[in-house]
Amino acid sequence: MFRGRAVCLSVTVALIAISVPAGAEPTVARQDRPPWAGGEFHNPGVYSQRVQGQRFEWIPTQDVTFSIQPDGRVKLLAPLTKKSFDGVKDCRRFIYDHLHKRLTAADEAALCGDGLRLPNGSYGFAILWLNAQSYDEVFAQPWNLTSNPETFRSNSTSVDYVYLSVLPLTAAPDVNSKQRELRLPDDLQRVSWLPHYQVLSHELTLPKNKGFGVTRVLWDVPLDEVYKKVTHIQYSYSALDSVPDSRKWKTTQAFDHSGNLASVEWLINDHSLDKDFITVAEIDENFGQRGIANHAERAQEVFAGVYKRMQTERGVTSPNQVRLYDDYFSALEGYDNSVSFLFGFDVARLEKGLSSEELARKRIFNEQFEDCYYFSKGAYKYRNWLEGGYLDSFAHTPEGIRIYNEIYNYERKFMAAPDRRVLKFSWSNAEGVNSNMYRTGSTSRLHFANGDILRQDVVAWPFHMMLNESFWALLLGNDFVMWHSNLPLVQDPLAFRDSGATGAGPTSWQPTGGDIVDFNPQDPAQPQQVRSELGQFPPNPHVGESGAFAGAWLVAQITAVSDRTSKTLEYAPFTYVVNKEPTQLGYFNSAFPQKGALGNAQVSRYGVANYGQANIVRSYEAKKPICLFAAGKDGSAVIYHNVYCGLTDVNHVTVQTRKGKKSFQVTGNTLHVMLMD
Repeated sequence: MFRGRAVCLSVTVALIAISVPAGAEPTVARQDRPPWAGGEFHNPGVYSQRVQGQRFEWIPTQDVTFSIQPDGRVKLLAPLTKKSFDGVKDCRRFIYDHLHKRLTAADEAALCGDGLRLPNGSYGFAILWLNAQSYDEVFAQPWNLTSNPETFRSNSTSVDYVYLSVLPLTAAPDVNSKQRELRLPDDLQRVSWLPHYQVLSHELTLPKNKGFGVTRVLWDVPLDEVYKKVTHIQYSYSALDSVPDSRKWKTTQAFDHSGNLASVEWLINDHSLDKDFITVAEIDENFGQRGIANHAERAQEVFAGVYKRMQTERGVTSPNQVRLYDDYFSALEGYDNSVSFLFGFDVARLEKGLSSEELARKRIFNEQFEDCYYFSKGAYKYRNWLEGGYLDSFAHTPEGIRIYNEIYNYERKFMAAPDRRVLKFSWSNAEGVNSNMYRTGSTSRLHFANGDILRQDVVAWPFHMMLNESFWALLLGNDFVMWHSNLPLVQDPLAFRDSGATGAGPTSWQPTGGDIVDFNPQDPAQPQQVRSELGQFPPNPHVGESGAFAGAWLVAQITAVSDRTSKTLEYAPFTYVVNKEPTQLGYFNSAFPQKGALGNAQVSRYGVANYGQANIVRSYEAKKPICLFAAGKDGSAVIYHNVYCGLTDVNHVTVQTRKGKKSFQVTGNTLHVMLMD
């Protein structure tokens, strides 16, 4: 199984090859004693350098890398211009962070100049070369610059995505004792080619009604160890035959066990009836591609038929008792009520969409409220629904917009149906479905002691982008799954293979200080590949997958490990000052937060519908941080995320909670969870 839309890499692009940086530590040591057995995690294939008590690790591309200065400052080495795909235009460099947000002018100048001193953490930078004069022009013209088939070849070239982690050599405690910040484990934040959360000792303990499902597995890790980090694995491996269906999920296809197109009746009768088997589907697409009429209706017939069997054979009385979700094409057929902030941000209309159950149960199409088929065609009676998690490209996720947009859509779903589960159907890569620029992927360097293997593959999302996706999905909703090809993975970097991306071309090799040549497995000076019966080394970085686990881990700490959310999750009054600049004062007045029908500012989430509360719309309109207060039987917490500050900006925050005022200080534009008591 491969999620296989075409990825076109056949374009000839003029690139300026960088030399392999000297002085970085070789990191190809094989795993002798895994972390779960008390050993240290060896991070294969990355560049690594120790400076001033910190470990810097990074994965560069063919043309872009980092230089770590003796005092720990980080320099980004990237060409100022590249030729467009057609070789005609000089495309200018534009740099974006893990939120696809432009860097502040100060951060960009330092990063590309004498170096930027970054706080500890994990970073991902998207470097776009575009025929534009300013970041504002890029924001205003993404279609013509990156996607339009008639114009993109003259306006863009391949994107470079580079990844970096800066962490102390001595691990810090998971909770900052002074400020009571819930910290991510340092080793989890390390940049890696591997989905290395599967190797580490950190376990995931979510409430029973929340699930974290993956597709890709490191098959040289014992399966029972992987299941300590996930609740479900996609049932696309025969090795899972003996695993209970309650620990599996599946993107159901419209085919029988021989690969032939199946009837609706066959699909219904073949389906698992385990209540905790997570089901999404691509039946609509499968039927439609093969010319089957009424393909959307047939997909719904399968869900309705499976649910009827569950009622008859398992005694189910409501869809919220099972994990039967949705076909991922349903949104295109009118079954979804989600709204895009990117295309027509209208405050009055968006607030109206949260004003009542009736309007939440509508979809907004062509700027009008229309029937959402989930309700008008009765899907509400036989299944739950999903929130799309495919990110695609910069053009569809610019400037931090997605976090606000996703929270809005979750609130809207639970105002429409607080008793129906919501799953996020996600993926940690970008195929570039809506972006010709992203379709060419990125050429990453797999580092060995004497040089680099270079392979072109689809863009892999960075750590914090995917952390945000899973955190909000599981905090507000129920389940989160990551779709992927079922390529079996192992940790040995010598088990690398050519990229499987369509049109990627042959694997290359660049010895330290030498030129790029074709990889030759017969050349003893080049890495000597090994064959593993268990799988192969990942073809591109899996930083985002570990980030998604990190988001789930954070939710677990404030739900199941320590309950700090069951009593309330609400928008809180707060003030904030960035770098002691008074112009950055936030909300701390009677107008914010807005109260809803419940008489408070509770966030609408599974089981809670607070009609008339539209604080996320107001926050995005004002470009203000997200600040929530949560409380449960074991204590309380504040969730704070300032999307709009820089990587090194210091936020001084005061929150008015039900427990009184709380002040704290955080650095950067990542998500923070502060424990109140």
